[in-house]
Amino acid sequence: GVRTDRYRAEWAGLGTDPADIPLTGVGRHVVVAETEKEALEVAKRGYVKWRESFLVLWKKHNMMPVAHAIFPERFEDAEAQGRAVAGTPDKVRDFLQKTVDDAGLNYLLCRFAFGDITGKEALASPDLFVRQVMPVLESART
Repeated sequence: GVRTDRYRAEWAGLGTDPADIPLTGVGRHVVVAETEKEALEVAKRGYVKWRESFLVLWKKHNMMPVAHAIFPERFEDAEAQGRAVAGTPDKVRDFLQKTVDDAGLNYLLCRFAFGDITGKEALASPDLFVRQVMPVLESART
């Protein structure tokens, strides 16, 4: 990405070791399930509740966060903007790899539990993520 490329160039210009560069990353809402339908059902429901909670104090004080911090009302729109993903391990892996590659990231924060996602649902996503998404993402880095 433009910003991370510039950051790495400035870092190198200081004569610092590229291996010591600080983390540059993003956070994404992530739901992984065996089927796309199941993942979307969980994500849509959890996202609505999460967004309401995220904005409750802003609304209470008749304010809103800066424009880039306001998430869309619907999960599908957040996903279309590249701010979230829900689907099978293959879909999630492809989305996250593209996110990392396009932005030149070395750090990715995945929100697996948000809104009213149940404990069982919240544990299912990272389980699939660790088994079927991470190994491929890690092998792409090496």
